[in-house]
Amino acid sequence: MELPDQHARGVSSAEFRSPALEIDARKPSPLISPDAAAKAGFPAVAHAKFQEVNALAVGALLTLFDGATQLFSNRPLRPQEVFVHERIVRRDTVIALLGLRCLDDGGGEHPFHFPSIENAVFEDLRWAAGIGDLGLLLWYAARHAPQRLATLLQDCDLQAALDNSRGARDAHTQDLSCFLAGLAYAKLGGYQAPIDITDLAVETYQKLTGNQGEDGIFTHRGLRTRLDGWTDGRFGTFTDQAYAIYALTKFADAFAVDESLGAALDCASAICALQGPMGEWWWLYDARRGCVACRYPVLAGTQAGTAPAALIALQGATGMNFQAPVSKGLRWIFGENELASDLRELNQSGISASLTRDFSGAKYVETVLSLLGISADRMPIRNVRLTHEPAVEHCGWPLYCFGKFGLKASPAVVGV
Repeated sequence: MELPDQHARGVSSAEFRSPALEIDARKPSPLISPDAAAKAGFPAVAHAKFQEVNALAVGALLTLFDGATQLFSNRPLRPQEVFVHERIVRRDTVIALLGLRCLDDGGGEHPFHFPSIENAVFEDLRWAAGIGDLGLLLWYAARHAPQRLATLLQDCDLQAALDNSRGARDAHTQDLSCFLAGLAYAKLGGYQAPIDITDLAVETYQKLTGNQGEDGIFTHRGLRTRLDGWTDGRFGTFTDQAYAIYALTKFADAFAVDESLGAALDCASAICALQGPMGEWWWLYDARRGCVACRYPVLAGTQAGTAPAALIALQGATGMNFQAPVSKGLRWIFGENELASDLRELNQSGISASLTRDFSGAKYVETVLSLLGISADRMPIRNVRLTHEPAVEHCGWPLYCFGKFGLKASPAVVGV
């Protein structure tokens, strides 16, 4: 399969290894290092803020870790609880590992033992339900566990996963994005797989960009013929946008396809133009109309995690400066929000906080109005309240982005 039409850019020899079945022994570069942050326009005072975000994330992860299984849960575990397995999330544990590895590279102290957690994730892969899970495993292994990557590439039928898994059949944006990012990191590592990773990556890229609307917004999944899936073929969450931007950026880096950067920039430009007045990254977007479909909930883990991770990666690849929207989104956590509440005061709960409407049906009302052509921003914002919904991924992505800055002494990480 040929790569998409593109303006090919040069690839230095340092980006790839020889085709031998071995990975580059160099340390994986962080998403954003202190030097890169300075070059990107982030002032030195912001570095302390990044450390505070890291402290919140680690503090929350400590409450979500189950020492017996060496896995994370999306709910704080109490010592007296027995039936906890339904809350254990291996997929999100991989995201936590990605973030903690970046924190470890930055010298941040923590009590987590990586080999034990890796064993719990990789020893039995029957939990992996599709290409999204497989993509995260490839992503992590390519960066931090080369021997496990070799096993994955030899033992997993990647083409069958792309052809037959539900996430691929439904063209699920987040699953396709994770798979594309995983293939990109495997390529950058210099591995040879039993099949051509380039062909797989191009096919995945084409499926993913098929979900992108004319205004740059990605739908949650591809168009379907069944009535029960029609909204997913029109609307996309912020997480869909962030995952797609990051995956397209890494695809361009690994396979020298600048066309994918255009798609990523289209999406980034759209969400930045739609960012809320206080830096809110809104919850749901209408890909057909190129507008916000539903504003709330607004998640702290998005403001400090998936949003900066996607935009900073794209900035590094294109030179386009996204420092202003990233900083604005982070200030939302530090008090510049609808409640004028500094989420740091909530200690480890802060990174899991969200703002939502008092009326639980408000998001459905806004979404229906979007279907009728009425934009959400025409509706006044009233009766917003603070809630806490622990989620491992909302701790992992901030660490993945800012972990290189290490930790600042904070009550949130007492005992680390």
